[in-house]
Amino acid sequence: MSKKLGILLFILFGILPVYCQQSYFKEIHIENQSITKEEKTLRIQFDVNITRLEMERQHRIVLTPILKSMEGNTSLSLSPVIINGATRAKVWERKRVLNAKAVSNETSTNLVEKRKNGSKQIIPYEAIIPLESWMKKSGLFLMEEVTGCVDCNL
Repeated sequence: MSKKLGILLFILFGILPVYCQQSYFKEIHIENQSITKEEKTLRIQFDVNITRLEMERQHRIVLTPILKSMEGNTSLSLSPVIINGATRAKVWERKRVLNAKAVSNETSTNLVEKRKNGSKQIIPYEAIIPLESWMKKSGLFLMEEVTGCVDCNL
């Protein structure tokens, strides 16, 4: 009997995280992508268009660009773009005012934007990184992480 219960719990908890995951990728558009080699550096530029994004007030979206070799053995995570819902933006601002050091460490190289639902919003992104040989055959991917009101993954 306990073996069946264990299997049932595994099935329930295995399916639950997949069912509850939130994604906003369909509402976020990447535009004006440009990757250029400049002497010994690589310049990565694009615009994150969130005009169609209707996000929950307490949600936070972290979009992390990842440069990954085509062989799949080397990758580099770049500075993320953080999009806060209205309530999450207030919490972040409160943290920033009360504990500037903690927030400045968190966002020293990140773009942090408050989403204004129903308005046109485009976030320009630029990263300049040292060029390495593996980057010649690599691709740029965007990883999305959505968190809720207490930084739990959704």
